[in-house]
Order: sequence, then C-alpha cells, then structure tokens
Amino acid sequence: QKMTLDQGKSTGADVDADGTHDLDIKLKKISGDLAIFLLTLADNPSEQVDYQKIWDNQEHILVGKEYTLLKQQDKFPITIYIKALNQPSHLNYNVDGKRQNTTTLQTGSYIPIIANDHLEIIIGNFKSVMFIVNNHPINLALDKEKYSITKIIKWIPDPENETKFDLIIKDGII
Repeated sequence: QKMTLDQGKSTGADVDADGTHDLDIKLKKISGDLAIFLLTLADNPSEQVDYQKIWDNQEHILVGKEYTLLKQQDKFPITIYIKALNQPSHLNYNVDGKRQNTTTLQTGSYIPIIANDHLEIIIGNFKSVMFIVNNHPINLALDKEKYSITKIIKWIPDPENETKFDLIIKDGII
C-alpha cells in the first residue's frame, strides 16, 4: 500500500486488510534521506471491552478462599479490571513478582492491570469495587468483617495435563 506522509503528521495503516485501522504511523525526519517511523497500535473503539456490560449482565462468581476460573488452558495474559463504584478504594499490587505498586481509585475511576503469570493484590474498601478477571465478574463481598482483602490470581500447572494451566484466584500465597 503506497502512502505519503509529511513531517510530524500521522497516518493509519490496515495491516491485515480487514478494513480497520491497525497502526498509527508518524514520520520524524532526521537528516537528508534519514527518517524514523514511529508505529503505535491504533485505538480501535470497536475492539474496546465493555466492562460495565460484563459486570451488569454476567453472573458474578462468588470468591471465598479459592476458586478456579479457567481449567486446562494455554497461558495468556491475566487481565484485571478494577473500578471504584461508589467509594474510593486503595490498591496495593504486585505484577509477576516485580516491584510493588500502589494507587487510590477515586469514585468512578478504574485501572486495568495485566500480568503474565501472577498478580498479588490488596484491595481496600473492596465491597465497593467492580472486579473483573479475564472477563469474569468476581464478587469479593464474602468477607463481611474486613475493610481490605488480599487476592492472588495465578496460572498453575494443571494436575491432569502438564502442558496446560489452570487460572486460580485465592487468598494466600501459592
């Protein structure tokens, strides 16, 4: 596909020829005939996940001490979506064993978190959050006496097939 691109301007490209804009391409000239092309994935609203619809329309999984979300799967990224519904919530989380992260979600704000193997998370004011793991709405409100809750979401080898994995969510260290 032939395109013209001026300095500082960007254009889009349909890489897989499906009729949708896949990449944003921006040209930055360096000197003479030398240039750098900056490629970024295009924000395609038709591919955005509607987490509110998932939360409102799917049956919630009630999670106590441990629950298996997926069985005998190939590993794929663990995607967590957390939204503070009617009160602020404090999060303290660790993705794939790297450094600790903390943030406070104000009412109505949200955060997506992506991990490859495991995620450890402490959620303050957990009864007022929307918590979705790989498009599974999770109801954390079983622990009635606490203000915060700790959850670990992790891929573990499936006991029946060592080439596949189970995605579990539980309270303690695995």
